[in-house]
Amino acid sequence: MVNKVVSLHLKSLPMTISEIQQQIVEEFSVFTEWLDRYAYLIELGKTLPPYSDAHKVEQNLIQGCQSRVWLNAELVDGKMTEK
Repeated sequence: MVNKVVSLHLKSLPMTISEIQQQIVEEFSVFTEWLDRYAYLIELGKTLPPYSDAHKVEQNLIQGCQSRVWLNAELVDGKMTEK
């Protein structure tokens, strides 16, 4: 189980993709065990609002994931955003 309390807080925008990536790497680097990283990722997911059933359609389903994962995103002004 996760034995360290951390929280992912992105700095004020605008941030570059490289800056965001580095911040995420730093956030997860406190965990030395993959199971702790996985548990932390699950905990982060639990903080998100429920995903609309309207978006849980085949075209939004990520292929190859062990779990059923949907992504409903679009490219706006050169940035990927959740619809």
